[in-house]
Amino acid sequence: MAVNTYITTKISFANMLARICEQLPESNVDVVTKAIGLDSRIGGKYLKGLSVTAGHVFRATTWR
Repeated sequence: MAVNTYITTKISFANMLARICEQLPESNVDVVTKAIGLDSRIGGKYLKGLSVTAGHVFRATTWR
C-alpha cells in the first residue's frame, strides 16, 4: 500500500507542476520534473503526469 501511495503522490505532484507551468510563460514541466528526478532520493520514474480522469483509479488502488 505504501508504494502505491508514493507513486500516486509523485504523479499527482507532476500534474500539479504541469498546472503551474501552464500559467508561467516559457516554463516547461518536462524540464522541471527532469531536474527534480535527478535527485536520487526521488528519481525520475513516475514523474510524468497522467490524465486527470485517472484520479478515481488512484483512489481505488491506493486504499485497497
